[in-house]
Amino acid sequence: MNVATPVVPRLIASRSLPLLIAVIIGLCGCAHQPTIGSAPATYLWQSDDQFVALVPTEQQPGSVPSDHPVSLDQDRLSGTLATLEWKESADVKPVRLLTDYEVSILAEQIKSGLAKATPGEELVFALVGNHPAFMGLAKRPKVTTGRVFHSQGRVNLILGMVHEELGKNEDRRLQPFVPGSRGAPAKLAGSVIVLPEVGEKRRADWLVINPAAVTPKTQTSLGGTTAPAIDAVPVASPEPERRKRLNPPDSGAKRIEERLLLLNGLKEKGLVTDEEYREKRREILDDL
Repeated sequence: MNVATPVVPRLIASRSLPLLIAVIIGLCGCAHQPTIGSAPATYLWQSDDQFVALVPTEQQPGSVPSDHPVSLDQDRLSGTLATLEWKESADVKPVRLLTDYEVSILAEQIKSGLAKATPGEELVFALVGNHPAFMGLAKRPKVTTGRVFHSQGRVNLILGMVHEELGKNEDRRLQPFVPGSRGAPAKLAGSVIVLPEVGEKRRADWLVINPAAVTPKTQTSLGGTTAPAIDAVPVASPEPERRKRLNPPDSGAKRIEERLLLLNGLKEKGLVTDEEYREKRREILDDL
């Protein structure tokens, strides 16, 4: 006796297959979408997990109102951001909060983003720069995040994550980059140093910056980048002074020997790669 082949389940399966494929494609696409939170976001710039986006203003009791849209000078913004320095703890030397790469991205996006933002929007970002590690003997990609808005002639920058190491194969849906908050302050291990001529702190993680205090005039530093000149207070580039601290003139061959021994120790412990070892060793020997 012939048994009839069930037709309905096959039809259901055939009709469900395109939907299933669409869901899978959608999930795969979402894996590359930076995660900000539940608030809807308008992405202005993206690169892998990095982003700059406009989001609805974070509502907190007593929040400072924003006055968007606003027109800001990009050169002044760049000069201001380049002056910010970060100290991981009170007993270490400060380093730049943002690399040249991060400054260039953030200044451009703050200018364009806040020019199109409404009073009910603000900007959030997550940027990854190569920052010093292992006592300056190597560099590692580290993420810095923040929230930016303009109010009463000042740019407010609220930091969330500062120079945090990136883990391998992290899923941003499970471990998102968290921008700063108007509410609870970020748990930062150190403090950001802001030159008094360009701003002040509202909180340890909340900077109120006056870009108008920085002239668009620039001075060329040893690294080929530019540093701002403050109105009525000439400010030299911080780069030569930083290099002087890292390589004091009276250290001589003894200092170079100590750096080589330290580098060899890091390599033996597997804390630097062969490529990083060769590159840094060549750099140290070039100082002879």
